[in-house]
Amino acid sequence: MYEWTFAEGGREWRRHPAAAELHSMPLDLDVRDRGWAEVEVEAPADGVAALIWSPADGSGSHRRKFAVRKGRHAYPLMMADMPGWSRLAALGRHPGPDQSLRLVAIAIRAEPAAPPALQVDYLGLADALPRPGTPFRILAAIRNTGGQTSTVASARLRLPAGLRFAAEPPAGEAAVPTLEPDETAEIRWTVAADRPGEYPLELCLADPATPATASVRVEARPPVPPAADGVPTPRPVPTDVEICAYYFPGWNRNTKWDCTRRLAPIRKPLLGFYDEGRPECMDWQIKWAVENGISTFLVDWHWEAGVRRYEHWFEAYRRARHRDRLKVAIMWANHNAHGTHSADDWRAATRHWIERYFPLPAYQRLNGKPALYL
Repeated sequence: MYEWTFAEGGREWRRHPAAAELHSMPLDLDVRDRGWAEVEVEAPADGVAALIWSPADGSGSHRRKFAVRKGRHAYPLMMADMPGWSRLAALGRHPGPDQSLRLVAIAIRAEPAAPPALQVDYLGLADALPRPGTPFRILAAIRNTGGQTSTVASARLRLPAGLRFAAEPPAGEAAVPTLEPDETAEIRWTVAADRPGEYPLELCLADPATPATASVRVEARPPVPPAADGVPTPRPVPTDVEICAYYFPGWNRNTKWDCTRRLAPIRKPLLGFYDEGRPECMDWQIKWAVENGISTFLVDWHWEAGVRRYEHWFEAYRRARHRDRLKVAIMWANHNAHGTHSADDWRAATRHWIERYFPLPAYQRLNGKPALYL
C-alpha cells in the first residue's frame, strides 16, 4: 500500500501559491496490482473533487471526478480500468468548484478499506412529462460509495398532498439490497398526481451506518388533448438564418440506452428510449426541430472501404411522413483506419452519395449544389 497524510489540508502538495490543483513531487510507483485509490477529504458542503494521476510513459495527466459529501469522508475509487493506471509519475487532486475542500489522506491499495456508505446519486422522474391522472414513476439511484459491502437498508419516499402511490411498494418504503463497493441499486415507485403543479418529494434512507436524505421537486404538466392520428403536422417558426444541427445516429437498438439508464437516468429523452430506425421517431424529431428554428440536420455518416454504418437514420428519414419539412446533409466522419483510402474508394463513395442521397427532395443545397460536410 502507498499512503500519504496531510496535516495542512493538502498544502504540502501545492506547487504554486495561486494553483488550485495539488500535485505530488515526482514519483515512480508500480500500481498494477493496486487497483483502488482512497481519497479522504473534509468538505464544508456537498460538491465535486477529482483525483489526478500522470503515467510514467509521458502520455499526459488523467483525472477521475467523484462526488463529495459535507463533512469528513473517505472515498474509495476503483482505478484498475482507468487509463494509465500502471506506473505513476505523479499524483494529485483537484478541488472542483469549491476551493475550500481539505485533503486529509490518499491511499493506493489492492482492496478498499473504507466502511460502507450509501449515497443517493439521483432522485427524480423516471418518466418524462408526467400528467395528472396518469401513473408515472419516481426513480432513486442509491450507490455504495464505501469500500466494504453494505448491509440491507430501507428507503422511504414521502409524498405531499395531491400526489399518491399508484402501485407497490406500499407506503413508499422499499428495501435497499446489499451493495458491493461502487455498486448501485435502482428503486422505483409508481405515483399519480391529482392535479397539475409542482410537488416536493423527500427520500429518507434508513441505513445504520450512513442515514441520508434527498429531496427534489417534480412537476405534473396540464393534461394534453386526445392523441392525433400520427405525428401532428409541424409548424416551422420563421428565422432569418439557416440553423444546422449536428446529429449522431447512435441509438437504433434498445441496448444502446443501457448506459444512460444506469448512469444518467435524468437524461432520458422526452421521446423515451427511442429507436431511430422508426419513421415515427423521425417525424417527432423533424417536428421539434423545425418548430424550434432548426432547418437542417447534418447527419454523421461512415464509409470505410465500402463498408457503411449508421445508415438506419437515413432509411427511416426516407419513410417519414414529414420528411421534406427538414433539410438534411451528410456529415462524413472520414476518420478511417490507415490504408483504407484510395482514389477508387473516393469515387465509389461519391457515386453512392449521388445515387442515394443527393436526389432527396430536402437535401441541403448551397448555390444550387448539394452540400457535403467533413
